[in-house]
Amino acid sequence: MPVDSRLNLSWGNGWGIERVGSDTYLWQWGNNPGYRSFVMASPRTGAGFVLLTNSESGLALSEPIAKAVLPDAHRVFRFRMLRDGLSYLLCDTVTSAMAAPYCVCGV
Repeated sequence: MPVDSRLNLSWGNGWGIERVGSDTYLWQWGNNPGYRSFVMASPRTGAGFVLLTNSESGLALSEPIAKAVLPDAHRVFRFRMLRDGLSYLLCDTVTSAMAAPYCVCGV
């Protein structure tokens, strides 16, 4: 299922799919208070990595690790949901005063 055609991202069976040229990469992330995680792999080469952090800013490590382990131009790191988490969905789609206490995006 296409997610962001500008970034060549889609979803399939619970995994993010990134297409870069003729290569395909599978990825997934976790975004819980105080923890971040990211996994990325190349089905073609079998290379990949799993990152587990106990930090709100831990995802910042995923892009340099991806460049080292899976060298390519990974646009997944520009994906808003990965960068901002799910809170932006609430802030962008719900405008009622009731949602305001739950928005962390400044709305």
